[in-house]
Amino acid sequence: MRFLFLVLPFLIIYIPTTKSQSREITVAPEYNIPVGDLAWGNKAGLGLRLTFSKLEGDRITKLNSLTISYTSLPARADTLYYVVDKGGVGGVGLGKAVFSSFNMFQLRGGIEYSFPLIDRKLALKAGGGIGLVYGSRKISLTDSFGGGDGLSELVAWGTLVPSGSLDYRLNDLLTMSAGFSYTFMIQLGNTNANSMNYNPNTGLIMRYFTPSIAFNLSLP
Repeated sequence: MRFLFLVLPFLIIYIPTTKSQSREITVAPEYNIPVGDLAWGNKAGLGLRLTFSKLEGDRITKLNSLTISYTSLPARADTLYYVVDKGGVGGVGLGKAVFSSFNMFQLRGGIEYSFPLIDRKLALKAGGGIGLVYGSRKISLTDSFGGGDGLSELVAWGTLVPSGSLDYRLNDLLTMSAGFSYTFMIQLGNTNANSMNYNPNTGLIMRYFTPSIAFNLSLP
């Protein structure tokens, strides 16, 4: 399953096109807002998206795209304190848990359609994508007795990402877009406890919403 989500983005961008007219590079600062269960432990955070697209068509344009993005969602409570009880050995002390941000590196392929509105200056774009996310976070544990421990997590997620935008053409080369996407993350793994990819949370779904402002540079 992980291999499928990794390979599909490359298959989408290499779909043969018979009327390819141009290519486009998109750079987009993003503001990512956790939704549902993801919002319990994480606050909204910034990200950056880089997209390479192949365009075809005349009036209605089809875009096959490959996107690389990075997202960081800060922990809602980055430091928590807890009681450590050593019993008769050392008595009671205080422990501290420090949570890192939830950092995500994503690769996805997408297909979008662009519909011109007014003198081809404005266009409405809609589509979606599928891809793979690697999400990581760390928890550091220390206590007043000098003890310490930590936990590092690196988990693969498949993603489904519907998206849309309103584009305004500034000139022949540059377009500015106000858009959004809604990311569904599906945790990958194997529920077989004997598997090397065993993950008891396989199938868990997390979501976040992303408004963004993008700049698209047309290439020959």
